[in-house]
Amino acid sequence: MTGFSAADSEAIWKVCRGTADAATYTERFDALVRRVAPDLPGSPAASYRLAVGDCNHDGVEDWLCWYTGRGPTGLGNGDYLWNSANTEGAYTFVVSGKIGDAYAEYMQDPFLTLPSINGSLAQPMFREWQGQYGSCNGALRFDPLGDTWRRAYFGTLLE
Repeated sequence: MTGFSAADSEAIWKVCRGTADAATYTERFDALVRRVAPDLPGSPAASYRLAVGDCNHDGVEDWLCWYTGRGPTGLGNGDYLWNSANTEGAYTFVVSGKIGDAYAEYMQDPFLTLPSINGSLAQPMFREWQGQYGSCNGALRFDPLGDTWRRAYFGTLLE
């Protein structure tokens, strides 16, 4: 997690969790993402989604936040993933779901050149993203489940 300050982490998780004051942190969040993926369209913060998965394989769901938007305009097919012309991956952010655990990974989505992929970016939702403990199998985004379920899961943490 080198290169990130406590203020950066606060911005990341305020935006990713969609807290009531998340808009206050959008500019800082976007600047962080643009360090590694400068050509993403619009505000990257608007295209990040919260997820859960056991990334460090300790039996506790960890928090993930990854980019779900479009790739840079004019590169390849315009998609973010499966686009051999888009080699600059955005960050995927991961922190432990266990209270008091220091596990965290803030890493750039890797560009893979495996023959089966033919050059593309990888992320947890496709089970190919590899972190410190290997694949984060079972990663599941919240947005398809609806805001009501997300608010029930978080309770007052979003306020």
